[in-house]
Amino acid sequence: MLGAHERFSVKGWRKSLDRVAAFYFTTLPDSYAARTGRPANVGVIGVALFRKKAEPVVRHAPYPLSRDHAGAGVEAQPSAPAEPRAADQASREDIAGAASASRAEAESRKSARLGTGHGQIEVSQVTYTEFERASETPAEIITIYYDSHRNLVAQGVIRVPSIARPDPFPARFAPDPR
Repeated sequence: MLGAHERFSVKGWRKSLDRVAAFYFTTLPDSYAARTGRPANVGVIGVALFRKKAEPVVRHAPYPLSRDHAGAGVEAQPSAPAEPRAADQASREDIAGAASASRAEAESRKSARLGTGHGQIEVSQVTYTEFERASETPAEIITIYYDSHRNLVAQGVIRVPSIARPDPFPARFAPDPR
């Protein structure tokens, strides 16, 4: 569970509350996914983020009283939580569509694919905490695709500086030799 602006580094596959197996990039046959019978699930890291269910607000003063039909005092109820904004929903749909298109592009590549290996055991201590999700659906899904340097250059993700070519007219006039 993280608060606003907090960070956490995921060092590997959780083996216990105290240990992880480190991540490293490797060839497809050596990847953790291939070694556990899931070779199609390489080249991608996914993160699903959930909001914590809001805790009830404790007020020290009662809600303002309104009058019912008989004139008796009745506590006014707080308004219902707002529905998710249409822009937020559209943004989630745009992200899902882009992720789907990226997946199709990744599957069409024919170059050797990378996977993530199951490395050495490292210390990484965590503890359990109580957490009740605000909803069953993630508030945000982040998809990160990774690949070899060669494939990333071929896709235009990494720009390689072009080789400098000689200039046939480097100066306006020919200088005297030294």
